[in-house]
Formats: sequence, C-alpha cells, structure tokens
Amino acid sequence: MKITRRQFIKRLSAGALVVGANPLLSACGGITRNDLISDKPTAENLFDLDEMDINILSYASLAPSALNVQPWFVRVVDRHRHWIIGADPRRRLPAIDPDNREILLSIGAFVENLFIAASTMGLFADFEIIAKTPFDSEIVSVKFTKTPKVDYPLKRLSLRRTIKKGLSQKELKNQTINALSAPIKDCFLYSPKGTAHAACIRDGLMEQYRNQLQRDAAQAEISSWIRLADDDAEKFRDGLTLEGMEIGGIPGWYLRHFAEPSDFMKPGYREKSLDYTAALTKEGAGWIIITSEGNDVAHLIETGRKFEQMALLAREHNVAIHPMSQYLEEKSGLDMIRMSHKKDIFPQFILRAGYRYNYPPPVSLRRSVCWFLRA
Repeated sequence: MKITRRQFIKRLSAGALVVGANPLLSACGGITRNDLISDKPTAENLFDLDEMDINILSYASLAPSALNVQPWFVRVVDRHRHWIIGADPRRRLPAIDPDNREILLSIGAFVENLFIAASTMGLFADFEIIAKTPFDSEIVSVKFTKTPKVDYPLKRLSLRRTIKKGLSQKELKNQTINALSAPIKDCFLYSPKGTAHAACIRDGLMEQYRNQLQRDAAQAEISSWIRLADDDAEKFRDGLTLEGMEIGGIPGWYLRHFAEPSDFMKPGYREKSLDYTAALTKEGAGWIIITSEGNDVAHLIETGRKFEQMALLAREHNVAIHPMSQYLEEKSGLDMIRMSHKKDIFPQFILRAGYRYNYPPPVSLRRSVCWFLRA
C-alpha cells in the first residue's frame, strides 16, 4: 500500500528510516524468484508432457532475456517429444529491438539451457532452425532421442544471475579470461579497463544511452516492463523489479511506495537513470564483446547459446557479468560500429565484467512452464 509524501516526511523526521532498526526498510524488499511457487501443470495444460519434460522446460526458462521479457513459447507437436520453440510476438520489443536480434539471442540461451538439462536426464535434443526470417514466430524444432546421461551440474542454471553493482576493478586473471572465452573462442573480445578501447566502449555506450533516454517510444516500452508492486510481480512474473535492478535502501523504498512505472518517463527519472548508468560503467575490470559470424537467425541462435555457456561459468570464477547493449539498440550506435570496424564484424553483446566475491542469489522472476506451453 502506497503512503503519501506527507506521511513519508513525517516518518523520516521522526527517525523511522534509520538503517538497521527500521520496520519500514525491513519490509521494503519485494518479491524475488524464490518467493513464488510455480503453478503445477494440470491435465488440461500438460499437453502430454511428463515430469521429466516439465523439469527440462523449467531449467530452460531460467535463461536470460532483455528486460526479462521471457519471449519464448513451446508448442507440443506430439507425445513423442517433438516440440517447437518460438518467440511470442506479444513479447517483442519493437522500440529497442526492432530487428528481433535480442529476442533471438534470448531464444538461443533458452535452447542451450534446454539442451543441457535434457542431456543430464538421458535425452539428446536435436535442433533444427525452421524460421525463415527474424520475425517468424516459430523458430526452432527440437526432437529428443535417448542417450547416456551427461554429468553436468544443473545448479549452474538455477544460480546464474545478472549482477549490476559491486563489481571489483581488480584486473581479470588470464586463467579467468581463458575459462570464460573457451565456449566462444574467436568471437570473444576483452578490453581491460584503462585501455583506449575500453574508454571508447564506455563513452560510446553513454552517448547511445543518452540517445535512448530521449526516445519516448523506447522509454515507454522499457517502463511497461517495470514491476514495482508485489502484486504486479506475482501477476506477471517477468520484467524488471527493483531487486533485479539492484535499487534498494531508501531509494528502493521510495520507488516502491510512491512511484508508478510510468513515472520513469519523466525527465527527472531519466536524468537519475543516466547518472545511475554512468556510475555503473565506472565499476568492473573491463568490457567483453561477443560477436557472431553472421546476423541471420541461425547465427543469432548459436550466439545466444554460446553466451549462455559462458554465463553459466561466471559464478564459479567469481565474475559478475552485466549486459549493457544500448550501443547496439540505437541506430546511431550501429552506424558508428559500421564506420569503425570491418563489415564482417557483428557485435551481439556488450558486457561489463568484474570479480564479485560475495555473489548474491538470483532474484529475477520466472513464469511457470504451463504459462508458455501451447498445444
């Protein structure tokens, strides 16, 4: 329940907001992933799936996605484990992702999680790209065959998370870089903080973020995926929560009680967002750029899979990874990249990276499997 600004000031004046012994701040935390009990699939929405199938899809749904829109759906073709993985057009981001590039990268991460989970349960997932264009709703066909179980720690999937704050500026060790780049190989570029290329990435990112903040369509789209209220978080189980954006303390409490998602359209909020992002770019050891060999559907799906392979290793190496791809979401940013690089360079991820030794648990919301199943 929201309170008035007068009540807020009165309580602040009375010292009720002292950190450490404060009933208001102690209750300001919102719903996180672990607070939500997944809906049990019923006979009506199982679509001939058994418990193993549900487990595989549950792990697949832990994949990351832009604004946490979770764009995937799964259509069950038949009871012989033939599924179609697609992108829900209602979850598109036309203002910041007009070409569906980020949607397809997210589907690629979903595919990778599905492949890993299935392999640990004695199933080989054979994928075929069926989409002809980036805007086709049905993207990947998958059929399963029995195979020896693969020993892979599924905890990596359930513990993976994006971290924005608290990144150390300590230089990444060569062994850390080698471990993270192994799944991506020649498509992995790392620029340590202090290098000219790192400064160029940061300056370009901030310039493009300013451009994005000035576009009402982009800000309206982003705001529509912000879940400030616990009721919205529980209702939709997607999008950006204050916990996911790592906005806590008094600012988080204030936003939770006073703000609406539409308020983020206001000039004052946009300015604070710019300041917040500028502060984040000063943290971390450097920048990782992940490229692809092409820009078609198949290459984007494959790049999303490779990114997820890397992201799943990050926690074990105490590395926090924060995607900051506004550079790639603005036409002026893409034009700058084309002017300063060879034509066959296709950057797909711009990631800020740094050590984080007190690694927090995942908080981003997830929809239950039965929410994205289709007959």
